[in-house]
Amino acid sequence: AICREMGYSGAESWKYGELYGIQSDFEIGLDDVVCSSNAWDSCSFTTSHNCGHSEDVHLTCSNPVTEITGSESDKFALVDDQGNQLDRASASGQSALLLYYGKTVCDDQFSDNSANAICREMGFPGVIIWKYGDLFDIQSSYEIGLDDVVCSSNAWDSCSFTTSHNCGHSEDVHLTCGDAEVIVIDMFALVNDQGDQLDIASASGQSALLLYYGKTDCDDSFDDNAANAVC
Repeated sequence: AICREMGYSGAESWKYGELYGIQSDFEIGLDDVVCSSNAWDSCSFTTSHNCGHSEDVHLTCSNPVTEITGSESDKFALVDDQGNQLDRASASGQSALLLYYGKTVCDDQFSDNSANAICREMGFPGVIIWKYGDLFDIQSSYEIGLDDVVCSSNAWDSCSFTTSHNCGHSEDVHLTCGDAEVIVIDMFALVNDQGDQLDIASASGQSALLLYYGKTDCDDSFDDNAANAVC
């Protein structure tokens, strides 16, 4: 959950201990992190603690979410009005037709949660705006492949959907996803043994001390779900 919250695809491993000389410089800020899935919004926690720094959590998060590859085998993709699939840089901030395995997505029961979950699934921080309509001439050349996308949060694993539909292309979803650059947010950060905060590229695959708003995270109740949700 924590690795995913910071923009990584998940956690490779996690451990605890007083492994860095700088840990005693930090307060302990998070404890009893219990997650029912690998999404941060499934987690409960407390900011009080009964821990020492020998219980500080260190995470090794796996690779950041990769860019859109251009293959129709991609679960989600964004295309322009010519049907050209957009990479993360060109798609950022641009309204584009949403495709699911090369087919359009119907707006029935679609919501802000649905839009955020799908943008996040493609590696964006979230959605700026979404709309529906027969806005591009090329829409009729696609089949409709997804309908009734209902999400209880902004994580894709909270969503239900069907691949059958009762829609026309006037209901096709268009998304404008947010800035493609993934930045370690203030809530969670990873630092090395010198206390330097690592960006998403340098932290990938490297064991690092986990901070929550600048304080360490105790391992009480911590598990693989918690690690994955935060990464």
